[in-house]
Amino acid sequence: MKHIFVYLVGVLCCCCIHFPLLSNHIIGGNITYECLGNGIRAGNKAYKITMTIYRDCQGIGADFDSTPRGGFVATVTIYQEGRPLPYRFDLDAPRVRKVEPNADPCLKVPDWVCVEEGIYEFNAELPLVNDSYYIVYQRCCRNSTISNIFNPDRIGATYVTELTAEAQRTCNSSPKFKEFPPILLCAGEPLSFDQSVIDTEGDSVVYSFCAPLTGGGTNVTNPLRLDGIAPDPDAPPPYTPVTFQTPLYSFDNPIGVDANFRINPQTGIITGTPNTLGQFVMSVCVSEYRNGQLLSTMQRDFQLNVAECQPRVVARVAADSMGINNRNFFLRSCGNNKLKFINESQDRNDIDSLVWIFTNAQDTLTANTWDANITFPSSGNYTGQLILNPDGLCGDTANIFLRITPTLKADFEFDYDTCSVSKVNFVDRSFSEANLLRTWQWNLGDGNAANMPNIDHLYTTSGTFTVRLEVQDANNCNAFAEKEIRYFPAPEIVDWELENVVGCAPATIIFDNLPDVVNETYQVRWNFGDGNTSNLPRPTHRYAQSGVFTVAVDIVSPIGCQINQVFPALIEISSTPTASFRFLPEQPSNLNPNVTFINESKNAESFNWSIGSILQTNEENPIVNFQDTGLYIVTLIAIHQSGCQDTLTKQLDIEPIVQIYIPNAFSPNADGTNDIFKVEGFTAGVQDFSMTIWNRWGTLVFETNDPTVGWDGQTNRQNKKENEGNYLYVIEFKDARGNAVQYKGNILLIR
Repeated sequence: MKHIFVYLVGVLCCCCIHFPLLSNHIIGGNITYECLGNGIRAGNKAYKITMTIYRDCQGIGADFDSTPRGGFVATVTIYQEGRPLPYRFDLDAPRVRKVEPNADPCLKVPDWVCVEEGIYEFNAELPLVNDSYYIVYQRCCRNSTISNIFNPDRIGATYVTELTAEAQRTCNSSPKFKEFPPILLCAGEPLSFDQSVIDTEGDSVVYSFCAPLTGGGTNVTNPLRLDGIAPDPDAPPPYTPVTFQTPLYSFDNPIGVDANFRINPQTGIITGTPNTLGQFVMSVCVSEYRNGQLLSTMQRDFQLNVAECQPRVVARVAADSMGINNRNFFLRSCGNNKLKFINESQDRNDIDSLVWIFTNAQDTLTANTWDANITFPSSGNYTGQLILNPDGLCGDTANIFLRITPTLKADFEFDYDTCSVSKVNFVDRSFSEANLLRTWQWNLGDGNAANMPNIDHLYTTSGTFTVRLEVQDANNCNAFAEKEIRYFPAPEIVDWELENVVGCAPATIIFDNLPDVVNETYQVRWNFGDGNTSNLPRPTHRYAQSGVFTVAVDIVSPIGCQINQVFPALIEISSTPTASFRFLPEQPSNLNPNVTFINESKNAESFNWSIGSILQTNEENPIVNFQDTGLYIVTLIAIHQSGCQDTLTKQLDIEPIVQIYIPNAFSPNADGTNDIFKVEGFTAGVQDFSMTIWNRWGTLVFETNDPTVGWDGQTNRQNKKENEGNYLYVIEFKDARGNAVQYKGNILLIR
């Protein structure tokens, strides 16, 4: 059904995008010559030289050289051994024809397969010499998709034919290939294609695989140099063979060692079985002999590619299962003798005629329509065929195996009390003509299942449920039946989890005591006892005031089942206290840390204080002596006699206060009284302290960063007593909370 093609084309048009003139489109070629006799000049021979080049015409690659889109003038160079100066020929545009695939006509040729042949011809007159001539054409580059050589998109090709001295002497003409390498060949199956030649002079030829030759390069700046994309003149021999990716590939195993690729040296027939997808370059050399003497050597370089292919016509039938290679189609019909066979064959445009044939021991039935509607006379086993193009070139056949079993029908009944929350009774009523029921599978529509013939099932929710019963008989035939059940009972008892509900006003109560069968499709009316109602099955209600409330509910199902219920004194809502307090002093500090908390709560009989992390107490009005300054979180919970609570939280700030006193005079006379000028008072928490003393001329006489250090009337570090008089002091610091403080004033020094 599926094969793999080997085709002489470039698969991807992107192979031509390296540079618009790199000529990645050229995929093969060879050169031949014909001796026309003596030349115009004495001692010369005249030749007609033919160069055949093949290109991938799918995509955007350059055209043949010497054509308007070719990019360059095609040139051929002829080298004589030992002669440094070659003969160079400019060629006219080639004769171009599209090469039609010579593959099996029943195989699809991919749309992107396009090969053109360009034939260049020119005449040359060469002196008769005792050396060989080499007729050469070089061009870069090969398709980047080639997978058996290294750097295919960086190297070109050399097409060359050797004209020996013996061939010149005998006015020999080279042989010519009979066939173009086939565009399409299937891999996975043995292949055979002919690469033999015609030699009009009856000389013997020997065929062999040889290494393709490199030529040119990727130099686009100087494209006519030997490393350019179109060398002019072409390079002289010898020529470098391409480098194969060994060990898998070589010149004599060009498509892989597992392909067993061989060429018969006498017939030129190439055989093998290509198995690897990819693109491959190869070369065939032909050596011509006369009386054991070599006359010429000719080399054909071409590209093979491996890819999937499809037959044009494939017979397929919609079936339950398929056999090996999708050739056999198995179908089963359970109790139905009137069948429609769906034709899924490909391609319909290539199918001109068809026939369906079904047979058993007694009957033969046929049809000629695309899809076949056939009524079989009885149950049993039938074999059939769908034959495509039975009288045409490209045909295919699908084998059909059909089994028709006795009738099987699924059915069931059910019964239940429509208004009560009770089980539904399901009874199997299925019928088997063969009386061979084997399995039962119930899908009850609510996520539950069962596998017994008869079952009882309790639905926990109301609704319309689609119940499905599927049965199977001993012939592995299945049948099913589906029916709808409208299950909307009224609950017999509306139950509440607690006898009553106690809360604190305002209280939000969720009424979720109705059974799950009651949903939005039911008509529900709640009376909450405080003048408010709701039509929701499971409402949420807020009682704003305290009191005792009787609740009632009335329920009507979608099919008219009704029930009502009253819950006397169900809801008890108590009053809620109000927590409130204040404290004295209102701005406590480290200078006044004793705080009295005054409880002003209402409707409460007990209390719970939480004062920072230092005190938990039930006192009504606690008194706290704070040892540390800072922020404290104070929480009061006021509790009603019913247990209802209210909570109030406040923030208490024990402020750290810096309080200093600065004297206005001192007498450093060593009498033990008022000898030192320094800061007095409460300095806890002071940061970045600085005190400087300046005389009347603005000279600094004293400084300190320690608030406990004072001035003794002498100049710092000089032990010089300052004179009596007034001095300026500047005191700066940051208090405990980082606030900047500054004091300036005069101090009188008395001796």
